[in-house]
Amino acid sequence: MQKLSEIEQKQYARQINLAEIGDLGQQKLKNASVLVVGAGGLGCPVLQYLAATGVGKIGIADGDIVEISNIPRQILYTIDDVGKQKTLAAKSKIENFNKSNQIIVFSNFITNDNVQSIINQFDIIVDCTDNFDTRYTLNDACEKEKKPLVFASIYKFEGQVTVFDFKHNHSLRTLFPNKPDQETIPTCTTLGVLNTLCGIIGLFQANEVLKLILEIGDSLVGKTLTFNSLTLAYFVFSYSNQSIKTKNIHLIDSQDFKDLLFSNPNINLIDVREKHEFLQHNLGGLNVPFSDFENQETKISTQEPIYLVCNSGNKSKIIADKLAIKFPKLEIYSIVGNVFN
Repeated sequence: MQKLSEIEQKQYARQINLAEIGDLGQQKLKNASVLVVGAGGLGCPVLQYLAATGVGKIGIADGDIVEISNIPRQILYTIDDVGKQKTLAAKSKIENFNKSNQIIVFSNFITNDNVQSIINQFDIIVDCTDNFDTRYTLNDACEKEKKPLVFASIYKFEGQVTVFDFKHNHSLRTLFPNKPDQETIPTCTTLGVLNTLCGIIGLFQANEVLKLILEIGDSLVGKTLTFNSLTLAYFVFSYSNQSIKTKNIHLIDSQDFKDLLFSNPNINLIDVREKHEFLQHNLGGLNVPFSDFENQETKISTQEPIYLVCNSGNKSKIIADKLAIKFPKLEIYSIVGNVFN
């Protein structure tokens, strides 16, 4: 294990003074290697804090260039970076935190062809991407190599974070067995996103990486943290690989669901969006807000099949997993994508 230099002892003194970190913990950070996939809204704060904390080897994978619309939320970049490769622009910023740290760039997108050779160079992988193809490619490759994957996603004013630890059978496919159709899921490009949300969720990701390296604190392995930047409500839900084995959960494409609802408007529809979202626009049914689900669950009829809907399919799937374990004979349908467009 590489020891700290005299300069590093001074630079990281405030961290070293923490009893939970100390010299040994800072050495762990110096000897750790982390790959950040996606140098956008989530990736920028992750990269900054990992570099500033003293992580010794950082990889940046992204095939995109900086656009002027990126700058409000991708806070590593300035107007002068427009047109540059994100990986190179990010590297030029974070390498100044510690000149002895190693910054490796991969100026292309992660694919099935290159994923294995890239992730094998790092201990921990951080998914800061915004498309399902890359997410599932990363997930499956990390599962094969048993590398921890720190995952996050954002939607308008909400975000979620989890850690997939494949040694304990936690996986993206635990939450979402099948890859949704990207065209059914609204993106930040079409819906927009609040820039501070990117920073908050990115910091949660960086925090999880540091806890994994230092082996301290309570990790989000097997748990999902959701955060709403408008209400400041946050919740942590546990999940298990048991959910992937349940046969009573069915995923329905948003368009197929619209067709179903048109032909049968009296289905047992449960809308798990927050109350203000439901009042603004809904398809009928019963509103049982995700944030208060534990208290309002008894309102749901379990005598007939349940159809769960939210803005993107994330929250409805989490609730579906919970209900499926509790009611193994109940047929549960979770809608994938946004049916409120």
